[in-house]
Amino acid sequence: MKRADIIINSYDGVDAVIEQLNSLARKNAYVFRGYGKQEELLPVIIRDKIKYQDVEGDLLENFERYGSNYFHANTPIDFMSYAQHFGLPTRLLDFTYNPFIALSFSLCGAKSPGKYKSDEDKTYYYIRYASIDDNLCVPSIPLSDDIYQMKFIQTESLAKKAVQCIDSVEDLFGANNLNRNVTSLTGYSGLDDNIANQQKIRDCVILFVTPNQSNQRIIMQQGLFMFPYTLDKYEHHEILDRNTSVIKIHKDLRNELIQYLDTLGYNTFRLMPDLTSICGAVKRRIIDERKDKSPNFKKKGASNK
Repeated sequence: MKRADIIINSYDGVDAVIEQLNSLARKNAYVFRGYGKQEELLPVIIRDKIKYQDVEGDLLENFERYGSNYFHANTPIDFMSYAQHFGLPTRLLDFTYNPFIALSFSLCGAKSPGKYKSDEDKTYYYIRYASIDDNLCVPSIPLSDDIYQMKFIQTESLAKKAVQCIDSVEDLFGANNLNRNVTSLTGYSGLDDNIANQQKIRDCVILFVTPNQSNQRIIMQQGLFMFPYTLDKYEHHEILDRNTSVIKIHKDLRNELIQYLDTLGYNTFRLMPDLTSICGAVKRRIIDERKDKSPNFKKKGASNK
C-alpha cells in the first residue's frame, strides 16, 4: 500500500524538510528521485512528443558507432548510463541513495509564471522515494541468451547487449513469462528468496539497477537507475505511484534550501562535473539572482543552447 503524500508548506519551514530527509536517510532503506515537474517522472525516451521508443535500438547502436571514442564502458548498463547522462534519450531513470542529492535536483529550476501540465507543479517541488527491500535492486541484468539458452547470437556490441537486456526484462516481467528466470535476474539461489522475488514480479514492483562507478557523475550523485520494463506512460506512472511515496515541498522554501545544500556541497557544479553542465548551472544561478533582485527581470534573448 502506497503511503500518504507528505506535504511541507512554506509555514512549516526548511527545518521540516531537513528533518524529514534526515529521518529517511538514517533508515538506509530508500532510494530517491527529485524533480520539479510531473513529466520528469518519465524517462526521457517517452518524455517528449517524439516517439523515441520506436527507435530505441537504433539510438543505442548509433551512439556506440559514433561515440565509442569518448567513453569507456564494460557493461550494457554502464554503456546506457553514459548515453543517458550525455543527452541520448534512454529508458533509464535516475535515482540516488542520498535524499539531499535528490533535493538538489528537485530545486534545480525556479518556478516560472508559465503554464504547467499539473496545477501542483506551480507550487511544489517533489522527492519520490522507494523502499529498496520492497522492490528489486540488482547489480546487473542478464542478457537474453543467458536466460533463453542462446536465443540471441553472442555479440561484442554493447548496444546489442543493451537491447538484449531490455528484451530480457520485458520478457521476464511479461504476463506469460513468470518462471525460474527470477533466480538468474536477482542472483539469489535460496528457494524462499526466489519465491519472494517471483511475488514481487507478479506485483509489478520497480526494478532498480546499480551501475559500476564508471564515471564521475555516477560517483558524485551516488546514483542508480530505475530500469522500466514498460514504456507505456500510463503503466509507468501507475507502477511508480503504487511502489513509491512523495514529499511535496513548497516553492517558497527553495532559496533557503539551496543555500543549505550549498554548504553541504550538493549543487549542480559538483553533482554534474562537466563543462556543459557547469555552464548551464552558471546560467541558471545568474538568472535566479537577477530575478531575486528584480522581480520584473525577463530573460531577453536568452538562449536554450
